[in-house]
Amino acid sequence: PEIALRLIMVDEHKDPVGIIAFGQHFADEDLSVPRPGVGEIIHLVIDERQQDRGYGRQAVQLAISQLQENYDRIVIAHDPDNAVARGLYESLGFRQFTENYDGDPLLELITKRSGGVR
Repeated sequence: PEIALRLIMVDEHKDPVGIIAFGQHFADEDLSVPRPGVGEIIHLVIDERQQDRGYGRQAVQLAISQLQENYDRIVIAHDPDNAVARGLYESLGFRQFTENYDGDPLLELITKRSGGVR
C-alpha cells in the first residue's frame, strides 16, 4: 500500500507510453524494512518507440512533486550501464551517494520539505 503504480498516458496516444512506480523506500528487496523519511522512484519504463520525447522526465517530475509532500529525501537506482537514465536523474538534481542492495548506483534528491532540493 505504500507504493503507487501509474500508467503514463499522453493525449496523443490511446495506449500508455510507460509506467512508473514510486512510494516508500525500503532497505531490503523483501520490502520489510522501511527507511523513515525516504521515498523512492522504484521503477520507470517508457516504451522504446516513445523514448526521447520527454515522457520519462515529465513522469519523474510528477513523482518527485508527489513524493516531496511526504518525504525528506527521494532515492532512485538505475542499471549502471544506462548512461541515459543516469543523465536524466542527475539533470533533475539527483546525486549518487551509495549502492542499493543489488549493487546498482543509488542516487538521492533532498526535497523542499527538508530545506530545499539539492
